[in-house]
Amino acid sequence: MPKRITVLAYALFGFAVLLAGVAAIGAVLVGLDRETLWSSFLITNTAIGLSAAPCGLLIARAKPDNPIGWLFLIVGIAPLLTAATAPLMIYGAARDWPEFALRLLVTINMFSWSWGVFCCLPLILQLFPTGTPVSRRWAVLCWLTLGNAALGNMFVGPTPDYGASSFLVAPWWAVTEGIASVATPIIILASVISLVVRFVRGSETVRQQVLWLLLAVLLVILINVPIWFAIPTGRNLLLLLSFPLIPAAVTIAVL
Repeated sequence: MPKRITVLAYALFGFAVLLAGVAAIGAVLVGLDRETLWSSFLITNTAIGLSAAPCGLLIARAKPDNPIGWLFLIVGIAPLLTAATAPLMIYGAARDWPEFALRLLVTINMFSWSWGVFCCLPLILQLFPTGTPVSRRWAVLCWLTLGNAALGNMFVGPTPDYGASSFLVAPWWAVTEGIASVATPIIILASVISLVVRFVRGSETVRQQVLWLLLAVLLVILINVPIWFAIPTGRNLLLLLSFPLIPAAVTIAVL
């Protein structure tokens, strides 16, 4: 493995750990209470980031040509960027920081997290374990995933409750958000179907690898979906507890 690739993998992992530290120390210094820690998704984003980043480092080191490791590093960094800016955003809004600074923090906070969950994670499902789509036809799904993520992230609505609004506020945000909210579950479902197709078509080794991830994904779905509708207050905690199953399963299967 070239040294510069190793350095890059460790640098991205180190950046993720740094962001987690900023989030934790910032929450303590600002004095965020438990309710705010959950409502700002600081705890959940930090946990998701810290569960994904180590897996990304291990895979990127062992198989740098496979994009899955690098995607997991992004899955780690994206929510941690949101978590790190949360205490600063809350503190700045309470202390009347300059509008530009607040808008910059709000932009980073709102823009970052969903790239990991709604872009990189579906791509991991689509590319696992070889790092390439099941076929050329399935490659279209990868491009749709990227396009949907861009559509959902590039345009947002005003957030006066944050003390400022993102630089990406657009008058048509409700339309793009509506399109993304409909497209995202379809893309995630299609990503899981691509795993099933790969399992059916794959060799015995590929089937064993895919089985690890399929079981983890199905378990996460079974844990979260019923509670999402029945007990809304349990959403964050269950996501926090169940999400690490996916990067753990991928790491075991790939390595």
